[in-house]
Amino acid sequence: MTTHTYSLTSMKFNPQFHSGKFILILLCFSLSLLGQVNIKDAKNAPDTSKTPVEKKEEKPLKMETGTVTVDPQVVSSDYKKTNLKHLKRLKSSFMNFEMDEKFNVIMKNYVDASIKFQEKNYIASRRIFEQNYNELNTEAQTFAKKYTDIYNKLYADASFQLVDLKVNSDTDDSIYPVLEKQLMIANEFSTTAQLLAAKNNNIDALYEYKNALQSLFKIYYTISKHKNKNLKLAERVSKNLLLDDDYIPKEYLKEYDDSLGLVFAVREKERDRERDQIKKGLTNKYGEMNINKEADKTDKPETDAKKETKESKETKTAPLTESPAKK
Repeated sequence: MTTHTYSLTSMKFNPQFHSGKFILILLCFSLSLLGQVNIKDAKNAPDTSKTPVEKKEEKPLKMETGTVTVDPQVVSSDYKKTNLKHLKRLKSSFMNFEMDEKFNVIMKNYVDASIKFQEKNYIASRRIFEQNYNELNTEAQTFAKKYTDIYNKLYADASFQLVDLKVNSDTDDSIYPVLEKQLMIANEFSTTAQLLAAKNNNIDALYEYKNALQSLFKIYYTISKHKNKNLKLAERVSKNLLLDDDYIPKEYLKEYDDSLGLVFAVREKERDRERDQIKKGLTNKYGEMNINKEADKTDKPETDAKKETKESKETKTAPLTESPAKK
């Protein structure tokens, strides 16, 4: 009996027993409190089943390929400026080669892309602008092939005329280096055009072919001007040699206009009007029946014609000016 009482007394005053019991009670209280917080948070949390998950719009890769992501607004803006420049410069080729409808379709696509750009839908506008550029580049390839044939023909013809001038003329030798230099420049432009075409950059290749043709046309202009330098005013009027364009062979006038970015049909009407104005000015000055007589008395008939040309304020001197394709 004494022993039993001692055991209960020992349990009552055992510090280890009371410490373990306290820890157990504290642990149960913490778990209970945590459960209540989780239930409260769950009640306050938004119902994700009722809220649609927004899909992030993926930025397109540069040129639709590669691994470098770009700002579609920047790319779209670049295309917008570049394509507009090409539309302006290639318009003459579309018109001169009777592809008006195709040009209108490409221009409409450019307008559609521009509208998307103004609406700040940059990804859509960028892709339409890129397709617009590809269309221009494809058509430029067709034009470039035509220019290759034209260039080869004109280069051979201009080379022949240069040799013929050397053999059959008493021309001052100082003119030959100028003409030979133009042949060399034309060849350089043609070589550059071929390299660009090989890289599928047909638009710039076409521009280089146009530059090459302009160098050849300068040869035609210089030789024709030299051969007709002693003509009297009346003879120049009768031969319609009143404009600088008149010294370019008529069969190549369309290619000549196109190389300058001009529409042949429009430019032809302008040339007719300019010639009429010059003839009218000469008639007013000399009288229609006295042009021959007054021209014979004129020491510098060429100067008079140039003066009348300036008075018309419309005469083109394109063969002597800088190529617009270089601008």
